[in-house]
Amino acid sequence: MKMKRYTIMMSLATVLLGLMSCSSEEDSGNMAKTADLQLTTEISTTRSIIEGETFSYGDVVQLYVSGEAEGKNFAWAYNDAGKWIIDPTIKLNNNHVGVVGVANLLNRDITPDEKGDQSDILLGLPTLADNTYITAANPVVPMKFHHVLARVSFQLKQTGGSDQLTRLSLKNIDNGNAITVQCDSMKVVEAARWASEYMIGNPNYSQLWKAFEERILSYLYTNRIPADLTLNKTVTLSEETQTIDLLVIPTSINSYNRVALELTIGGNAYSIELPYTSWNSNVRYVYPVNIDTSKDMPVSINIDKTTIERWNYNGKQDIEETWPLD
Repeated sequence: MKMKRYTIMMSLATVLLGLMSCSSEEDSGNMAKTADLQLTTEISTTRSIIEGETFSYGDVVQLYVSGEAEGKNFAWAYNDAGKWIIDPTIKLNNNHVGVVGVANLLNRDITPDEKGDQSDILLGLPTLADNTYITAANPVVPMKFHHVLARVSFQLKQTGGSDQLTRLSLKNIDNGNAITVQCDSMKVVEAARWASEYMIGNPNYSQLWKAFEERILSYLYTNRIPADLTLNKTVTLSEETQTIDLLVIPTSINSYNRVALELTIGGNAYSIELPYTSWNSNVRYVYPVNIDTSKDMPVSINIDKTTIERWNYNGKQDIEETWPLD
């Protein structure tokens, strides 16, 4: 009799364990999966005309996160030998999130230093396939960075001489405000946060870039504080073309915001007004500058047709300004 009771009790226990196991599996299946956000990066064309082509050890990216990810909407990403360490950790679940990165925003003053180097500011968005979302099931975010700044290149060529150029400056004319050396960091942050929110319901990379361009350019074109952008650099001019590059905060040069290129040659300053145009993010503008020293003072300076091209394009063919410029 005791053996029979024991057998019945064991059978009941086995059934209960089976039911508990099934319940546990069902609960586990209903629980939201989590995963840590991870980051991989690439840079459109070059990181900067001066600083190199890739991110380096110690570089920092500010990440802005929209959506439900343990309540965190900001984190730092540190480059450690090519791997990005995100702090604090961003825990993803089954909800869609948007992630945007900003690099080098801590150095918002783009004045060239004594070596001629300038700080570049980069903005990154995930290069996701259309209708692909960032979730715990897809936690590795491939992010492509583009330049906030524009690049202007002055191709200097002197006829009949070899004078010393010691300074190149971009100056505002008649109280214009096209040229400035400081980027409004809060405006860049606002644009980044807006983009991270926008992408939750619009996981289309090309559409996101177009919308983002309009927002960031709108911010950067307003509330400007005029300031000359000056590069102190000694160059021996000749009939061989020599190129000097500057990074500039995007702006519009027009009849209300006129800009002059000023060259200090042999201790004397000579200037010429630049043609009207808009300097947009991630685009290169090439100005052929001809200097004729065979005439009496002042030295004659003229600018040939401006070329608009990709940053890494070495040919002469003009391009239509579209976004993004890969």
